[in-house]
Amino acid sequence: MYLKRLELHGFKTFADRTELEFTPGITAIVGPNGSGKSNVFDAIRWALGETGYKTLRSGRMDDVIFAGSEARRAMGMGEVSLTINNDSGALPVDYTEVTVTRRANRGGEGEYLLNMVPCRLRDIQMLFLGTGLGGRSYSLIGQGQVDSVLNAGPEERRGLLEEAAGLARYKRRRREAERRLAHAAANLLRVQDILAELAARAESLRAQAEAAEQHQRYTREIRDLELALQVDEARRILASLRRIVTQTEAIQQQVQTLAAQGAEAGQQIDQGRHRAAEVAREREEAQRVLLQLTEELSGRESSLQVLSERLRAADSQRERLAADAERLEAQLAQADEQLS
Repeated sequence: MYLKRLELHGFKTFADRTELEFTPGITAIVGPNGSGKSNVFDAIRWALGETGYKTLRSGRMDDVIFAGSEARRAMGMGEVSLTINNDSGALPVDYTEVTVTRRANRGGEGEYLLNMVPCRLRDIQMLFLGTGLGGRSYSLIGQGQVDSVLNAGPEERRGLLEEAAGLARYKRRRREAERRLAHAAANLLRVQDILAELAARAESLRAQAEAAEQHQRYTREIRDLELALQVDEARRILASLRRIVTQTEAIQQQVQTLAAQGAEAGQQIDQGRHRAAEVAREREEAQRVLLQLTEELSGRESSLQVLSERLRAADSQRERLAADAERLEAQLAQADEQLS
């Protein structure tokens, strides 16, 4: 496994896209002061997930992005891609070349890509643990850090030796496993507390459940009884409705009969009224004849006998007409009573 290629664009002094090819045999990059040798080293550390900006000789995220010059304006994003040859299989991935890319913009947003696939910083760190190429491993020693390595204490030397032996990855996994176990133990303790609390409430909940079940049973019984009462009430209402319908039909028949009788009585009343009018006209005619006879009687002394006979006939006729009128009036009164 070796560093094969480094691509920089917008990182510190590398405004233009710059690509550095590393082949076996290249051991050093030389140049005068200020030529950007340290920026190349900082780019490698930054791409491998370095988050300490003091280590990168910067104060904040914006400082690692090209800030501009008199001839060129500042850039909004910095990007570094690091390509590792993995023919030896040192990296636990199924690729012969692994490209790690890190991008950042001036808004404070950044992203990591592994072979151009978005990933997390933790994925990058776990990938290079135990390979000697981690963010703070023995393979990356910055300017002025040789003395600190030589003068390192036992714990620091132990960390370097474990990184060189490939134990850092497993120690980190062990720490994560221990952290997860501690978290699980805390969760288990919390679950036990919850179970104890639930056990204390189980008896009251059981009593409440029995009360609720009894309430549901009583509710069902009440609902059944109410339904039975409603069915009986509906049956009684239907029977009453049938009786009312029968009575209504009988009353309708009686009404029709009375209506027919009323119509017949009306016809009889009309006939009686016509007869009474005829009788009244006959009476008027008789009175007119009687008046003529009376005038003729006064004018004709010689026909007194004849007139007397006519008078007796007229009287008898008047009596008959009067009797007929009384009879018709009685019939009229009877018809009025029947009509009422």
